[in-house]
Amino acid sequence: MGLNDLTGRGRNPMEVEIYDILREEGIPTSDFWFIREARDLERFEDEMSMYTRFVAKAMSPRIVHKSDFKAVELHIDRNSVATTFERFMRDFAQFEIQGVMFAPMVGEGVEFLIGSTTDPTFGTITIFGIGGTLVEIIKDVTFGKSPVSRSDALEMISRIKHQEMLDGPRGLPVTDRIELAELIEKVSQLSYDYRDIVAEIDLNPVRVTKDGIIPLDARIIFHPEKC
Repeated sequence: MGLNDLTGRGRNPMEVEIYDILREEGIPTSDFWFIREARDLERFEDEMSMYTRFVAKAMSPRIVHKSDFKAVELHIDRNSVATTFERFMRDFAQFEIQGVMFAPMVGEGVEFLIGSTTDPTFGTITIFGIGGTLVEIIKDVTFGKSPVSRSDALEMISRIKHQEMLDGPRGLPVTDRIELAELIEKVSQLSYDYRDIVAEIDLNPVRVTKDGIIPLDARIIFHPEKC
């Protein structure tokens, strides 16, 4: 399923749908499982048994910023997945919950944001900067005209003020700038290819871990007439 298939539904895509799109575009994500009903837990039991801790997110077209609704829960023990699913489905029923997305907890690391926005003068703009909970405090971002090339992305990375964040502060993993630039390039190309549909892309945080660079939250906003 592509982005075109998600238009005309009267809503923006849910995060679980966005993860599918990212994978189709060659953008890495963590493993994830979309649980719509209890029997899905049985279907995914073997896959999920490889992990011990999970994050759970309520999937609803009415919940855009999940933290505002307390629709995200971290560090869920494998043995608590079923009860967490049941509780989410009950607590968020009024928000037309479609199911619960579970993903494994990933290792610690520096967090960035990668995204795009639509400027009335310049068109689609690619955004990169320091992300996570620090995004509103540090406000360290750079911009590029979409689509950006690999060299453009590397130049954007070099323009953030807090370069020390890339070098593994306090023992955190060092950022592979080439891998990060490749991710920026792919997100930029996605935003440009679908510029008639997509108004904004927001991958935040994108965490640098010892196993690679992984988006942990994803949001896509369509142009209003495409919803």
